[in-house]
Amino acid sequence: MKMSPSARILLLSTCILAAYQVAVGIDGFSTVPIIAYTIAFGVLLIAGILLIIWGFEVLDSPAVAIVSTILPLSLAAGLVWQHLASLQTPYLIFTIIGFLAVTLTRTLPTPGRIPTIVLAIVHGIAGMTIFLLPILLSVQGV
Repeated sequence: MKMSPSARILLLSTCILAAYQVAVGIDGFSTVPIIAYTIAFGVLLIAGILLIIWGFEVLDSPAVAIVSTILPLSLAAGLVWQHLASLQTPYLIFTIIGFLAVTLTRTLPTPGRIPTIVLAIVHGIAGMTIFLLPILLSVQGV
């Protein structure tokens, strides 16, 4: 599928914003959130650049599922580490185990829908964390 010029412009805008976040956008945080946010926005930057250069065909690579897991896990881990001190270690353990589970189910021959289920669970938990945590914090007035 051919990528339209407007899609390339939107991807370029995403890359510029992600590069800004990597370079100067996350000052004043502790070490773990800075590392987590830098990884997340760095993956977003590289993914956007690859999509601009090679188009949608790059999404056919089997490594896409593994690499795309890094972004929500890193972003969610940074948010949890920054705002939920009581869940820092358990969520970091979930992040590591979730990434390893996705990597193993995508690289080793796994029967049936197990790789899809593992990916859905890991992405679902990370995505709901990214979506709900800011809402809950804003309702609490934080």
